[in-house]
Amino acid sequence: MRFAKWTSVAMVAAGCLVALGCGDGKKTIKVKVTKDGSPAEGVALVIFSGGAASEGGVTGSDGTVSITALPGEYKVTASKKPVGQTMSPKDMFTKMAPKKGAMNKAVTDKSSEKAEELADEFTKPEKTPLSLKIPADKEPVELSVKGK
Repeated sequence: MRFAKWTSVAMVAAGCLVALGCGDGKKTIKVKVTKDGSPAEGVALVIFSGGAASEGGVTGSDGTVSITALPGEYKVTASKKPVGQTMSPKDMFTKMAPKKGAMNKAVTDKSSEKAEELADEFTKPEKTPLSLKIPADKEPVELSVKGK
């Protein structure tokens, strides 16, 4: 008898949670990033709330990405670094090995460093002019970035 009573209470509680929508409250929005009027592929977006990174994603070939986060206002940073090339073992040896007579000093290979392609203002949370509102009033939310 007691088991049946608790089972009924649990079923009613579960039904209430389903009816109220007991999810995590996050919403998904689509964002389109353009650079010079064209879709910007490979742009990493990070959204910030209260100075802390929250969520993010990388744009596809059409310049869009879906971001899922709690409702609110966010600052957005955008970064695009070129994809590095793989070095052959021979190149690794010749470029990374100490130069003759360098007394074992390491040689820095600048070609492997990835330079930022976007203007600095978009890459720093304290400077970025980009922002998002989740949920969005209209989708996709369009963000425009500039190169260096």
